[in-house]
Amino acid sequence: MAKGTIARATGDAATRSVRRQRLLTVAGGTLGALAVWAVAEWIVGLDLRTPAFSSEQPSQELTAGLVAVASAIGGLAGWGVLALLERFTTNPRRAWAVVASIALLASLSAPLSGTGVTAGDRIAMIGMHLAVAAVVVPFFYRSIADKGI
Repeated sequence: MAKGTIARATGDAATRSVRRQRLLTVAGGTLGALAVWAVAEWIVGLDLRTPAFSSEQPSQELTAGLVAVASAIGGLAGWGVLALLERFTTNPRRAWAVVASIALLASLSAPLSGTGVTAGDRIAMIGMHLAVAAVVVPFFYRSIADKGI
């Protein structure tokens, strides 16, 4: 009994450690996007706007709150995908690298499309996407446990 209890406690500690690392990774990605937003807004002086995707919808102001929420949701979604890959694939590291790269490319379609924004807006939004990916992709990759294959 004691042996199983020790093993379970060790596993629980490892699980908590991975969760903490991944939560900090999501927070780091969010802070990275907010840093890009702050530089674009406060230092460069851009009035950042989101692209409009229809003629009835005008472009809207891109606020720090919107950046924080979107970045956090993106990081948490990545965490969810990673959890599925860890459970259902034999090589979750390779799968994560491929899926995360494809997701980054797909996410860039939003700042590159739509109307009502300047080139500066597009560059800043691309920078925010890349800032989140620069933190989330490698740190999630490092958090994947070896399966011993």
